Amino acid sequence: GFVRDSAVEKVTLPDGVKTIRADAFSGCKNLKKINLPKGLKTISYSAFYDSGLEEISLPDSVVTLEFDAFSQCEELKTVNLNGNLKTISWGAFYKCPALEEIDIPDSVERLEAEAFSGCEKLKSVKLGNGLKYLGNDTFKETPVYYLSDYEDGVKYIDNAVITVDGNPEEINFKESTRIIADGALEKCKRKEGEGEGEEDTRTPAVPSAKPGMKRLLPLIAIAAIVM
Repeated sequence: GFVRDSAVEKVTLPDGVKTIRADAFSGCKNLKKINLPKGLKTISYSAFYDSGLEEISLPDSVVTLEFDAFSQCEELKTVNLNGNLKTISWGAFYKCPALEEIDIPDSVERLEAEAFSGCEKLKSVKLGNGLKYLGNDTFKETPVYYLSDYEDGVKYIDNAVITVDGNPEEINFKESTRIIADGALEKCKRKEGEGEGEEDTRTPAVPSAKPGMKRLLPLIAIAAIVM
């Protein structure tokens, strides 16, 4: 990849590029703009991690944003996703503090954990109708999360159930609900004595890394599988 803290401010990639590899522009603080080519399909993990990008527009050919693809881009304010994108992976836009709004197109089927977590100015979210999976803590520590009121004990963001508060006897989701986030019912504790002796098969929430450190948990998991 480019040398960290390179002086390069703008990059134009040729049309033959299909994949931007891992860490390709990671740490390029001066990189403000990149023109992505037609035919590009995948932006790999941490490709633009901690870079100086101010805006990004995905060409129609891109179908996957891998984990941490644009994580901790402090100047990233404008994100234009395309109508063919399928997957926004774990932490793809984690801690992008300048990002104020995001429109998830109907084509997106997977919006994974912490994808927009820590975006401290994110106040507007529109979720597409094609979502089949919504990860836990996708919008954690954002204004859109904290400003969303509970309705009958249920917190919504757009048409998605994000969390259910307490341990209600009955949950009534509103008719416009289209998807329930992974882990949304974690706060609904079992009644006393219920399920005793049963194995707890719930998937724990993925912890965030220490401030200022790149989150490498998925890489560790991958390494464990291939060793």
